[in-house]
Amino acid sequence: MENESEVTGYKVLYRTSSQPDVNVLNTDKTTAELWLQSNDDYIIEVKATTDGGDGTSSDQILIPRLAIIYLHEICTEYLVSY
Repeated sequence: MENESEVTGYKVLYRTSSQPDVNVLNTDKTTAELWLQSNDDYIIEVKATTDGGDGTSSDQILIPRLAIIYLHEICTEYLVSY
């Protein structure tokens, strides 16, 4: 479309399911690394940023507490193995 601007970065919005306060990670990369506590569920959304402003939010992504613990165990096991 003619009025769309080039994507210049992304905003990763994340919060725990028990807190209304949103944290924002700004990045110009297509990947982001978040350090999440394992004692809560997280809700994450992503927005593209352009010179014209922020784009529409992605669908919410729910990261359940058990998935965080499982991922931590896999990463820890991998680090210990090598």
